[in-house]
Amino acid sequence: MINRFKKAFTMAEVLMVLAVIGVVAAMTLPRLSDNVDEQALVAGTKKAYSDLQIAYDAMVTRYGEPDGWISAFGNDSTKRKNATKLLKDRLKESLDVEMDCEDSPSACMPTSYTNAYYLKLKSGTGLAIDVIQDLDFTCDEFQYKYYPCVFGKIYVDVNGPDKGPNQEGYDIFNFILSKNGVEPEGLSYYNGVYLYGGSEVTAWVIKAGNMDYNKCLDNLSWANKRTCN
Repeated sequence: MINRFKKAFTMAEVLMVLAVIGVVAAMTLPRLSDNVDEQALVAGTKKAYSDLQIAYDAMVTRYGEPDGWISAFGNDSTKRKNATKLLKDRLKESLDVEMDCEDSPSACMPTSYTNAYYLKLKSGTGLAIDVIQDLDFTCDEFQYKYYPCVFGKIYVDVNGPDKGPNQEGYDIFNFILSKNGVEPEGLSYYNGVYLYGGSEVTAWVIKAGNMDYNKCLDNLSWANKRTCN
């Protein structure tokens, strides 16, 4: 004999299950989105680092080490500005540039840096290129283990000026120009147990591949490359 009375969910039970799924999705999807955005920014930072290294090496091959031509400008503000422009122009030759923002810096970078020159890459990434004050290619003042003879900085807005949060440590990262070439700022903390926020976190993003310092800075560990346990 066939049982015509089969068990089934009532409409109330179905609606209750859908409501639970909706709540769980509402709690989970923003976190998934945040993770996707973070990974995109990490990947963009690493790509920018690679592109800058390649451009720097090509510049050195073509024109020689920067100390051979930047130091000739001297240290006053006008000469420093001219040295920065020359550095920008020579790096630009080996970068995939969409726009040179010499006349409108904000079109390339949301943040203004004194005496910097600005580029926007076709990837959307913004660059601010700067030669520092008080150049010292003898290394008397800038004899650092990780950045010998510092002569400049490159500030990188990974996702460009039109996307936020336009803040150091989130989508803006700093790179040092020295005798070593292009290096991520923050290497002096490498293998340490603590890292300051802001501009020093670039090395963490490159080496660890995440932005955990924005979640639990005090628990940062170079050994584990994670902070939020």
